Amino acid sequence: MATSETYTIYPTNKYNRPTPPTKIALHGLDLAPPIQIRNHRFFKRPPNPLSEVINKLKTSLAEALELYPPVTGTVVGNENGEFYIVIDSNNILGTPFLVEIKDVPYAGDSEDLSPRGTGVLSASSSILAVKVTQFSCGIIAVTASINHQVTDLSGFIDFLELWAQLARGEHVDFTKLPEDWSRNPGRFFSGLISESETVPTPPPPFTVLPTPATGPPPYLLVPSDVTRWKFSK
Repeated sequence: MATSETYTIYPTNKYNRPTPPTKIALHGLDLAPPIQIRNHRFFKRPPNPLSEVINKLKTSLAEALELYPPVTGTVVGNENGEFYIVIDSNNILGTPFLVEIKDVPYAGDSEDLSPRGTGVLSASSSILAVKVTQFSCGIIAVTASINHQVTDLSGFIDFLELWAQLARGEHVDFTKLPEDWSRNPGRFFSGLISESETVPTPPPPFTVLPTPATGPPPYLLVPSDVTRWKFSK
């Protein structure tokens, strides 16, 4: 037997941060299927009542969402196959925050602790979802799921660590927070390619084609032998 409640968390307007763009174009490297990255964390029975813990987690999450505005938006595509994170009033739909109280003790991590179970997210899914589960033994699981198109694991951990800092009431170093949310990874590798170098020099045995190739790669048209490997301890 378990009881559950669902809340919707919206970003606060507490900090005087630069106004984020209302639309952030996703880079080609972002356009994998909208799978989710999950993070499960477990904590011992807190000294405070669960209601106080839940309120602290909700209020600190709302502050973290303000400081990471792309997490509050919605991934939207157009007819040209371009995708954006849209952060306007019509697309900040809120972050689902689920709370479940179980009458069984903790018996290990499991899929049902995640806030959403599907691997690939639907177009209407929120970028972030959170679930808090308390077991009868007192252990609390705090799990989160984020759209992989919006961030990688490193960025997700950065967000979760910021949320944890706010929940603990610790000082936040705002100089370490991003201010430019554009998805242009090339800006981090300036100087690697000379401006006078119009055609990059590939490593052998690769070559640069004068025009983009069409059709399937040649190696897909060549019969291949299938080998089977078995690894033993």
